[in-house]
Amino acid sequence: MLSALICLALYVRREWQVKNPLIDFRGLLDVRYLRAVLLQGIGAASFASLLVIGVLYLRQGLHYATWAIGVSLILGIVVRLLVHHGTIPLLKNVSTIKRIRMATGIMMLGWGCLTIFSTYLNLLLFVFLTMLIEAGHGLLIQVGKQLNQRPQSRRLINMADIFAGQFKLMATSLILTVLSVVLQNVTESWSFSGLPGQLSSLAGYRAAFLVFFIITILSWLVTMIAGRNYNLSKHIVK
Repeated sequence: MLSALICLALYVRREWQVKNPLIDFRGLLDVRYLRAVLLQGIGAASFASLLVIGVLYLRQGLHYATWAIGVSLILGIVVRLLVHHGTIPLLKNVSTIKRIRMATGIMMLGWGCLTIFSTYLNLLLFVFLTMLIEAGHGLLIQVGKQLNQRPQSRRLINMADIFAGQFKLMATSLILTVLSVVLQNVTESWSFSGLPGQLSSLAGYRAAFLVFFIITILSWLVTMIAGRNYNLSKHIVK
């Protein structure tokens, strides 16, 4: 994880200094856009965490069959697509910041329920919470795509797409690494304590869900605080 952060810092430094960068960060320094990119990264990491941590939770923690797990994940993806495309006409008069707050609030509720009730969930409840989380993710994708088209020049639009795609990959990898480390260490710690098998097997998952719940709280706070649109590039001497 440390090496990944170092490589990221070196990459940003290189792109900032070269004459013809692949991504001109000065042209993308718009708080509204950067906020959307950050939340898209959290949304992508949320989906990846459900695919990885959620699958392990259902298979190893709750001992469900593989086919049942596959069906549960498909339903979440279907809901995300329906919300992403189906709510565009319904929310056309709703401001961007309100939609982002709605999306992060939905995701925060879903991950909060996963954290609190992880010991008591069954497959149907997990599917319902997954669908709820992916509904929020679908809204985030919708807003992100709209904001990516805000820059006027085609070059800025292309750079925005590249930067958003790269950031989502890096955010997903970083958060998955953190959750995996939390899951492994907490599970090992509780397993050695002599607690009953079910409780010890779910402790690590509950801790991993809690970490991502905290991340969604922070993302919701970001949308609550950064409600205005600032263009920082005009303050930077090129």
